[in-house]
Amino acid sequence: MSTSGLILDNPSDEAIRSIRALLRGFGFSEPSHLDRLATRIARSIELSPGTSFREQLEVRVVCWLGPHFDPMPRELFFASARSAYLRSGAAERWPEAFLCETPEGLVTALRQALPSPTPVEAPCAMPEQSLAPATWIVRLGQLWSPQAQGSWNS
Repeated sequence: MSTSGLILDNPSDEAIRSIRALLRGFGFSEPSHLDRLATRIARSIELSPGTSFREQLEVRVVCWLGPHFDPMPRELFFASARSAYLRSGAAERWPEAFLCETPEGLVTALRQALPSPTPVEAPCAMPEQSLAPATWIVRLGQLWSPQAQGSWNS
């Protein structure tokens, strides 16, 4: 037992279901892998008052994979890591490595599958344009106005 939270020796069915759902989001589908990983993770996650399994899992993923990638905000990193995990097929290739080890092949596959961030907005080289109509359009409109057409007929 820790002073900052509670470590579950016998995780509840609700905790296991919650973690299994999160693992499915990473591409795990094999029932035996889901059960084994969910039980292992539920026993190792330290629940602090007011935090959910999802928040704890996000922190664990960031701590596990964060040192291998460029720094970014936690929410963005979690989403990017999940996307890379899905795109690389890591759940099928390294099912037992999740949150416990980082084989070099896993890190390489995740780096290759990591979504590219959008570039920072560059300043525009073109000067801002006025939204006022161009003077030649105004003149053209005056030429084709009913008053101008009446003067042509006379």
